[in-house]
Amino acid sequence: MNNIIVIVGPTAIGKTALALHIARSMLARSMAVEIINADSMQIYKGLDIGTAKPTREERALVPHHMIDIINPHEAFNVGDFIEMVDPVVNDLLAKGKIPVIVGGTGLYIRAFLYGLCSAPGADWKIRERLLQEENKYGEGYLYRRLSHVDPYLAQKINPKDLVRITRALEVYEKTGKPLSHFQKIHIKRPRYNVIFIGLTQDRRTLYDRINRRVDKMVQSGLVEETRWLFNTFGEDCVPARRLCYKEIGGYIKGLYSLEKAIYLVKRNTRHYAKRQLTWFRHERGIRWFNVKDDLSCYKEIEEYIETFFAAKSLRHINKANAWEIF
Repeated sequence: MNNIIVIVGPTAIGKTALALHIARSMLARSMAVEIINADSMQIYKGLDIGTAKPTREERALVPHHMIDIINPHEAFNVGDFIEMVDPVVNDLLAKGKIPVIVGGTGLYIRAFLYGLCSAPGADWKIRERLLQEENKYGEGYLYRRLSHVDPYLAQKINPKDLVRITRALEVYEKTGKPLSHFQKIHIKRPRYNVIFIGLTQDRRTLYDRINRRVDKMVQSGLVEETRWLFNTFGEDCVPARRLCYKEIGGYIKGLYSLEKAIYLVKRNTRHYAKRQLTWFRHERGIRWFNVKDDLSCYKEIEEYIETFFAAKSLRHINKANAWEIF
């Protein structure tokens, strides 16, 4: 069977640590595991601190894929992700190894599990023009356009998520049909037998973890990393407009103090974590585990995985055990 483990959850909750623990645990049972990144920021070379990549020491313990694969000025989208990750997964499965997909980018996870819908591919000329229009007419212009042409999808997109907004408008301009039309007709059949693990935590504890991690990032050189990004690739490259780098970039440009920049990073990261949880709550088949300081959930997760592999048929696992098999 094509068994795959997928670990999702909000930023800073400990997905990387769990993946490494699972890899060591399964290795002790003579089951080889390799980790595949599904975070849209960890793909960029040179951006280690603000993306919270696994350390080089951690990557040396278990083989990792889809980290440091492109430069910050290069274009990359979910279609590119699928095109690159599918051969990796198929190769691991052919060798009898277990891929562990880890990340918080919900769109990457969904596309990996179900494949891409039939909407046309990226058109970077249209996207660049749309972004220029946003700059010309002011923040919120593109979102208002999307609300007019695709109100159903607009309700599901954060008004500041320009990546998804421009993609939706791009599809509408090329086809005359809203992106939600293509999403609705897309038949969702999972491509693998998935052990779908979700990590959650009470908001106060999670937000405290986020705040402490941001402080650690700053101490580790986030400002210097952001300055390198801006000086080398410009403030218009995609990662420069993303979480952490955008806020610190404002400080570098003299728009506000470092203290204000750190506050903005923490606040916006908390908001991002909330959006991640909302996204994953709508995904089918996730078995949620509550993360506590004593990491007692690790044992529960190990038992869950063992039950999955021990089952003679996935379709006969008792649903009373609180998970769903697609």
